[in-house]
Amino acid sequence: MNYQFEQINGDEEQIRRLYWLLQKRVHTISHEVLPDYEFHADFVKNHPYLHWFIVKDNDEVCGSFYIKRDNSIGLNLLVTDTKVVRACINYIKENFRPEAAQASLIPKYFYINVAFSNKELIEALKLLDKMPLQTSFRI
Repeated sequence: MNYQFEQINGDEEQIRRLYWLLQKRVHTISHEVLPDYEFHADFVKNHPYLHWFIVKDNDEVCGSFYIKRDNSIGLNLLVTDTKVVRACINYIKENFRPEAAQASLIPKYFYINVAFSNKELIEALKLLDKMPLQTSFRI
């Protein structure tokens, strides 16, 4: 596996690739209905993330991840296996530092939000000895 990480700059090719990934997504947290392309393009160009990357395996797009200012990570992969999850985690740990902790707002560590239905990612994280923190419920 030869993973590469391409930082999002909002060009048209990236917008197309990210929309394709969004269309392929099975597990979601942030949306229930696929946004239209124009909304998506505007979101990518003005994204609220601290860092956002397309993940490639031998130049083939296989997912994306973002880091938010609260040290949360969104990891969206087409196929979940421990190799790509480990590569993403290692890339993040080697290239970024968590934002400063703020009591009750920002923990001192990075953490990954995972859709409850995404059993594959949950199992991959467990295999990598990552400890679950909490389960959230929508009301």
